[in-house]
Amino acid sequence: YCEGGCQVPSSNNIDPFVEFTASGFRGAGDYTCNRACSNYADIPDDKITAEEREKFVGFCAGDQTWGFSDRGFADDDAIAPVGAKYYWNGQQQNLPNKEYQQNALAYAQCAYFISIIIVQWADLLICKTRKLSLFQQGLQNDFMNFGLLFETVLGATLVYASPLNTVFGTMPLHILHWFPAVPWSMFIFTYDEIRKALMRGNPDGWLNAYTYW
Repeated sequence: YCEGGCQVPSSNNIDPFVEFTASGFRGAGDYTCNRACSNYADIPDDKITAEEREKFVGFCAGDQTWGFSDRGFADDDAIAPVGAKYYWNGQQQNLPNKEYQQNALAYAQCAYFISIIIVQWADLLICKTRKLSLFQQGLQNDFMNFGLLFETVLGATLVYASPLNTVFGTMPLHILHWFPAVPWSMFIFTYDEIRKALMRGNPDGWLNAYTYW
């Protein structure tokens, strides 16, 4: 059983729940991804084999919650064709692969780690002054500049140095996956510049009273 209670597909090639079979992807249409104990009786005969129906009866006899009744296609314009296969480690896969899932999780966690570093760029810059704009203050603090550079280089080293991938469970990221956090970093910086500008314009105002530190 996987986390959350979903029924894990059986080890043989006749699995009524999974969209990938021994013949490849089932293709587009209803009852491809959302095959479950709650709806198997409604699946038309041309969408299910007799062997699969027999399997449904066996799986669902004691528990009507198995399957993926609420799961559909993430993108109708990017559906694999009927009979498509997916591969992992050079081998054709018909059923979910734990190693693939573990690597996907490690990649996602690594991307999240890098996003924290990128957001910390803005956090460090906005803490440099209490009221002055960074454009007034400038970036003349060599220790702070070194900190910005060091955290970025350290993050890149943890991501792209193979021995450290093994030690820390990181994965080499595609360059595009460094950028999802950039808009948030820009938002934090812009928000704080506006806040400081309003404080300078109204020293006795609410922002100065409650957000000045």
